[in-house]
Order: sequence, then structure tokens, then C-alpha cells
Amino acid sequence: LNACGDFCWLPVKIDRERTDVSKYYKQLCIFADMFSEIFIEHGEVTFDDLCLMSTAIEGSTSKDWNIRREDIIFKRDWIRISANCAVVFSRSKIDFAIFKNALEIDVLDIEWFRLWYYESGDNLLTDDAVNLLIEKDITHQGHTLEDTNARTSRNVELATIALRHANYDSIKWLTKLSWDYALGYIHHKDMTINDTLEAIEYLADRDLDKAVKLLERVTPLVFNVCEFTDGDHTRFALSDIARISAKYNISGIASKYNQEVNDGEWYQADTSLEYFLQYTDLSSTFAKALSFTGLTNDQLKIISSRAGDGDLSAQDIIDELNHSGIDISIDENKKEDIVKDESKLNPADYLPSQFDILLVCRPSKEFYLKWYDFWLTRGEESELVTHLYTILLKEKLDEENSKYLLDPLFLSCRNIFGSRRAFNVLVKAQVEMQGWSSWYETSEASLDRLKKVAKHYPSRVNEFLSKTTTLIEPWSKEFGDLIIPNKTLVYLLAEAKRVDEANLLALSMICEIEKETYNLPLVQPNWSWGVGESADQQSAKILVSRLAWPVPKIKFQVASQIASLLCDKTHAVNLERLLLVELEKKSLESEVVEILVVFWLAKQKGYETKENIAFYIKARSRLSDMILDGTLSKIDSYGDYAKELIPDFNGYINDFGFQNAQGTEIPLAFHSKLQDLEEETGIPFLILYRSEWINSCERIKPRWDNLDYFLSRDRKSTGHFFTRNSHRGRSAFLNVLNIAENVFGMPRDYSESVSTLAFPIEPVYVSSIQNKPVWLPEWEFGQNVSESNIRKYLGNCITNYNEVLDLGALSFPLKIDSDNWIDITIVLAKKTNQSDVDFNILRGDIGFSFGDKLKTDLQFMTKLGSYSKYDNCYPLFGTIYPCTRIGYWQIDLESRGLYIPFTDEQVSAKYNAFKTSFVLDEKQIAESTFWSSVNSLSHPRKIKSLFGTCTFFNNNNINAWLENGLQDKPYIYLCSVSALTRENHYDDFNIDEYNFTIDLT
Repeated sequence: LNACGDFCWLPVKIDRERTDVSKYYKQLCIFADMFSEIFIEHGEVTFDDLCLMSTAIEGSTSKDWNIRREDIIFKRDWIRISANCAVVFSRSKIDFAIFKNALEIDVLDIEWFRLWYYESGDNLLTDDAVNLLIEKDITHQGHTLEDTNARTSRNVELATIALRHANYDSIKWLTKLSWDYALGYIHHKDMTINDTLEAIEYLADRDLDKAVKLLERVTPLVFNVCEFTDGDHTRFALSDIARISAKYNISGIASKYNQEVNDGEWYQADTSLEYFLQYTDLSSTFAKALSFTGLTNDQLKIISSRAGDGDLSAQDIIDELNHSGIDISIDENKKEDIVKDESKLNPADYLPSQFDILLVCRPSKEFYLKWYDFWLTRGEESELVTHLYTILLKEKLDEENSKYLLDPLFLSCRNIFGSRRAFNVLVKAQVEMQGWSSWYETSEASLDRLKKVAKHYPSRVNEFLSKTTTLIEPWSKEFGDLIIPNKTLVYLLAEAKRVDEANLLALSMICEIEKETYNLPLVQPNWSWGVGESADQQSAKILVSRLAWPVPKIKFQVASQIASLLCDKTHAVNLERLLLVELEKKSLESEVVEILVVFWLAKQKGYETKENIAFYIKARSRLSDMILDGTLSKIDSYGDYAKELIPDFNGYINDFGFQNAQGTEIPLAFHSKLQDLEEETGIPFLILYRSEWINSCERIKPRWDNLDYFLSRDRKSTGHFFTRNSHRGRSAFLNVLNIAENVFGMPRDYSESVSTLAFPIEPVYVSSIQNKPVWLPEWEFGQNVSESNIRKYLGNCITNYNEVLDLGALSFPLKIDSDNWIDITIVLAKKTNQSDVDFNILRGDIGFSFGDKLKTDLQFMTKLGSYSKYDNCYPLFGTIYPCTRIGYWQIDLESRGLYIPFTDEQVSAKYNAFKTSFVLDEKQIAESTFWSSVNSLSHPRKIKSLFGTCTFFNNNNINAWLENGLQDKPYIYLCSVSALTRENHYDDFNIDEYNFTIDLT
């Protein structure tokens, strides 16, 4: 057991190339020592013990794929070694309890184990353990597999394992499951589902109640479509059901959006919102509020398009958005030009009686239609019918493009010969255009023809069907020449007022898909199917759901809009009730806090809640208690804790991504604060923090949100996001404080102060986001981002400024185009002597801010940082670091910075109407505002934030806070500019830094 030595003398296999694998033999020696220690202590070594040893393997940091591959091979081989050793030493199979423990402590990769066990052919597991393997692997498939062929293969492997253990029930079930996945892979059901949804839409025009019932039934198939088929059109099914719900005012659109937001399906949620905006009544107060919650460019274009169509409510919204700084133009929607015929033929050269001569020329479709219209407008309709009827209605057309004349010929024939004789033309048109198929003409053309059948020949629909459902030229003798119509037949029956038959046909389409997916575990989405809800109610539900959108600035925009709507008594929507329903669903402390903040914001605007909010709180924290104290005039209770407050000091092997989330999805401020508390008290708060993070998995399913959707194609961009893991991290922090207060006796006042770190907003910024200043000039230099042009632009900024107060600081991003950006900062300063000025403006270089719990003011401690650089000048304004409150909803504002007066005097900041005011001795000496400068969710990394800010001051009372020695010094503006340029969107940005001064004359 204590053998030692080197293994480098072992012969190298050619197929393993030149990778040194001796370390893996050394690792086996280490495992042997560990094995002996466990055996001596416990008298046995089980399979889970051996699997646990694999955690001692240090993962390779090498970028060499050959080395990383050997690491993977060794870890996979260790599963085989562990299983065989466990069976040999215990002289029994691996039982259910041991196998379950290996899975629960997360030291066994279920995929690697299944594949090895399948290939080995050995029966080393008990029957109960095999059942557990099958159950866990099926669950794992839903999280990791996308391709249905991979699901088919995996379930065949599981069926083979079940066969070895004579588990015939599992064999039967897994075989059926594999077959359903095989059907999904071979026959792309996405097209069938799309056709079914279109059929339901056709029915909805005639009987909405029947259509809604069909939609509800088909929902599990649509919701799970990506689980059982790999077709290219899978994503269209979900968007189609969103479109239908929005079009017919079905409540499913709001509940669908809610589920997609909560599930992290950002693309689908945005698609649902796009369709909602396309069809909803934009005169609704709530729809208007929704328009000011950070909509995407595509969503804004929908509103713009409606404005172009003459929608006055959309025009009003566009005007207000433009006024706020979001530039959107209204383009009148023009019909696309009809494809022009480029033929050199002249219609006048071919009389209707010369149609047979025209056929020989074999003109294009466009010329045929042009020729027909030419003679029709000249009063030759009778001649056209006389000469074309016999030629075009013969059994087979000699010239293919001539078939495009059949539809206009029907109208003429009906005018000349009457409806009875014109019927044959419709039949011929349907046959020649293969109208029952979706491949040969547009669906609009097919449906228009069928509408004519239903309108003019309702009693001859069956005759029309019998004459048009036979192929002209069967493409397969095996399948015959019969055409089986699908969605378009539903349309024809519905238009002919044979609604019951249309409903049965659409239902049969659903039933056929259900038969082929009978064995699949299809999840039923939680969508509602009411009809006729008001536009206000629908918009309000979506607005409340949007509070969970993973973008901090959108969360704040949504919360602000809802708070204002709560104070608005002109609408009939019970918005408070919608918020409370959502609050009751929340199982994490952080989620509860976010909804309570909406009520807190409304309270600042004068709103009084009508119900007992605490009754709906299922994840209480000290922070939620504080918000209730600041929101309710009378408090009976504070709600319920999510779980019993018992310290958990277990050292879990798997941290479920806790360490990876620090500093990315969770602020390091929480970790640092708990570390300080641990050093002060000796209580292991950091272990508790980690344990609470892990335990949160029991309350809500862990999810690593895919944020690439928001970053679009530019992977070099960044942005601020708030994910489910962000909620878990903040909730863990708040739960640690719950335990600290209730178990370890932390004083309530101290617990409140620490809890403030997790408050989503900075109260001072509540009303400071305003419209973009009108005096900011446009960039007039195109892509020529040179220092001289930047100097001219900044000079124009200062020259254009025409407000009552003086400009103290200005900082904002300027997006010229996607490849050219500028980040600008201008700070007023005093020049202290005649020497050259040298400076470097940095974030937080003049001090710190302190907020007392949830009070709506800030105190400052100002002092130039040791890292600051202001040679021969003295800045009059600068930014500070927040110490006690980090409003993560307003992190974009914090990243840009609050520029405060730089003075030794005790200045405080308070939120005021539409601004943040700076007060000295109860007198306002300056004020600051923010605005959204660029409408985007991502930006280049060097850009501080997409928000801009400016600080104004009253020069008449500057001596009240400016040092005496500086009062007579000349003013200058310190200008710090970062210019980002690149040739192509895939290139890295070239970054040029410019520091210069502008003298005030």
C-alpha cells in the first residue's frame, strides 16, 4: 500500500501520441492509500466512497486538447475501476442506497456511468439501482439533450440495460419512447403542428370558442415541440400560438409571456411581446406604460409601423419616446411594387382571338397577367372569355404559365356566362395551381380561391373537393393519385359555415400527432385561455411579468411605471391584486423584495395599499420587514420565512456554482461583508452563505441563464444583467442575516443596516432619470473620430448649454455607429497655477457615499483618493463609491457616476422632483440628472454605461462650499475622452484616450 516510484518507464502507445500519462498511475497509488485508510476506519469500501475519491483529481489547466482528453479518459476509466473494485471487495452488487448516494453527492457523471454500464454487459447493479439509473437518466435527458436522434439512441441503451435485468415494464416503456423519438426525427412534426395551428386560426374567424378549446388541447404539443422533433420550423410553433392568442385577444398571450420570462426563455418572451404589441389597443394606459420599459428595436419598430398605418395612439407613443431621447422615425407603410414584366412583348400585338399565337411565345407569368389586364381595361372581357375558356379548360395545358390566367378568368366568366359555368374555371385553377399544397403558390392565393368557392358555391363544396383532390401526374404509384387536404380544407369548411366539420377536421389533426407522441413526457404549460379580457388587463399582466426581466434598468423602468399606475385612479384594473398574486408565488427572499419595492416606490408617490401585503409573503427577510415598515401605515405581521431558521454548517462537496457566481452574477460586496462579520464574531458566516446558496436549490430550480441573446452577435460587448443565480445569491445573503438575527442574536438595527446592501434601488436616484438634454449637439463628423473633431464637439456641448444653472459636470456615451463609440466626461475645475495641467478622471476618486437604511438621502465623505491625479488643477465635481447601498436596479447609473460638489463641507443628496439635489445647510447648491443616451442592452466594454449624466450648480453661492484659496482661480473644463473605433464588427476596438482642457472665456 505504500509503494512508490515513477511510471515514466512504461511503454508509450502510438495511439496515445506523446502525452505523458504517468501522473495517472501516480494518482492510482494515491487512491490506493485513500482506499486503505477508509478500509481501516470503516471495515469496508463502497462504490460511493470510491467515486468520492475522484474529487481529489486536479483538473488540468492546459490548453492542449491531448492533455485534457487524457484527463477525461482517466475519470471515465475510474468509474469502471470503482464499480469493479466495489463489487469485488463487498462480494455483492451495488445496491440502491449506495448508488443513490453517489448521485446525490454529485461525484458520479450519470452519462459516463450509463454508457460504461451499457457497453460492459455486466450486471453489477441491483434491480432497484437499475431502476434508479433509468429514472435519473430520463430526467437528465430533459436538461442536456436537444437532438431527438440522441434521445432515441440513449433510450435504446437504457432498454438494453433493462433487458439484462429482466425489467420488462421498463423495456416496453423505453422501446415505445424510443420509437416516438424516432418518429419525431424521421417525420418532422413541426410542419404538421404549424399546419394544425393555422387550421385552428382559420376556425377562429368563425367560432372562437371552438378554436380556443383546440388551442388548449394542442398546447402541450406546441410547448414541447423541440423535445420530440428536430425540424427547422420548431420555433415557429410557439410564435404562431402567441400570434393567434394576441390576434384574438386570448389571455394565453399574457400567461405565456409570464411563463417564458420565469423560465428564462428570453427569445420566446420577446416574440410573444412583439405579437402583443402588434395587435393590442395602444390607447390603453398600460400599453403606453409598457412602451417605456426598454423595448427592443424590433418591438419599437412594430409601434412605429402602426403609427405609419395611421394609428394615432402609436403616433403619440412615438412622439413621447422621441422626446425622451429614443430616436424612432415613422415611415408610411407602402405596398410593395408588383414584380414588373421585363419581356419585350407588347400586349397590343396579341388580340384575345390570337391567344393561341401568344401561347407559342411562352411568355412569363407577369406578361400573361399584364396582357389580360390590358384587354380587360379596354372592354374586351367577353372576347377574353370566349377565346380563353375552351383553351384553358382542356384536360392538359400546353403552356405552363398560362395557368395563372385561370383565377382572373373566373371573375370574367362569372360576369359573362354566370356562376354555374364559372365553377369549372375555379376547379381547373385549383387543380393546375395545386392549391391544396403549400409549395406551388402563396397561401393568400389559395385561400382567396377557396373563399370564392365558399361564397358563391356553398352547396357545391363537396363537388369541388371531389374534382380537385386528384393529382394531375402522380409522383408515386405506391401512394396513388389522391390528395388529402389539411389546413386549407378547414378554411374552406369554416368559410362555407360548416363549422362543426371544420372543428372535427382540426381535432383529427391534433389527435394524429397525439398518437405519435403518446409515450412522451409532455409538460402541460400553465397558460390561461380566457377570451375577451380588456387591453388594460392584458397589458397590466405583461407589465407585472416584465418585472422579472433579467436587465436591471428594465426592472427599474417597469417598477416606476407600475408605481405610477398604482397612483392613477382613472383605470379599472386592480393592479395591486396582480402584484400580490405574483408575490405569493415567490419562493426566494430576493424575489419578494423586488415586488415589495414597487409598493415602496408607489408609497413615495402617495399610494396607500388596500390589502395586507404581509399575508402574501412566503420568503420573509429583515429587508422585506424594513420595506413593509416604510410602506404600510399599519402592520399586523411580516409574512412567513421560507424555511426554518437553522444554521447549516455542512461542507457540501458540490457548491452548485457558488464560487463561479461570485463577482459575476452576485456582487462581491455580500461576500466581503460576511467575511468582515465572521472576523468580528467568529461565527462562520461564509460557510452559512455557501450552504444557503446550495439549499436554495430545494426552493427553486437552479438555472444558468443564457445571456448571449442580449449580447447579440457582438461577443465583445458587455452589459448589466440580473439572473436567477443573482436572486439565489441575494436570497442566501438575506437568509444568513435571518439566521444571524434569530439564532445568533445579531441586533435588529445592525441587521437592518447590513440588509440594506441588497436593496434593489438607491432612493436618491428614484426620480433622477429624465429626457435627454435638448442642448446636446449631434455628431457632425461621420466616422472621422479624430482628436480635433472631438475637441470641436465638446466645445459645441459647452457652447450649446443654455440652462439657468451653470454646468459642473457632464458625462455620457456617444454612439456614432456600431463600430465607432465615444465615452465623454467633462468636469469643471479650478486651475491652481500657470503650469501645465495633468489629470486622470477616475470613478470614485473623491470619496464615498453612505445611506442610512432606506432613508431617501445620502451623506458623503469627500477626499481625493491616493490613486487620483490632478496636477496643477482642482476638480470641483467628482464621483464617489457607494458603501452602504448598492442599487443594482440602477447599476447603470452607478457605473456612469453621480458627480457631486467636491468640498470639505457636509453636503448631502436628496431625491427631488425630477432630479437629485445637493444640499448644504438646508440650501440647494447643485442638482444632478441622468438620461438614457443609447437604446441598447449591451455596449463595448470600455464604455462606462449607456446612461448620461450632468450636474448643474448655482455659481452665485459657490463660495459657500468652495475653499477660499480657490475662489479667485480661473475656471477650466477637464475633458477625458475614450474613442473606440474598428474597421469591422468582428474586429477588436482600437481605443484612444484623450485628456485635454477647455478654458472658459
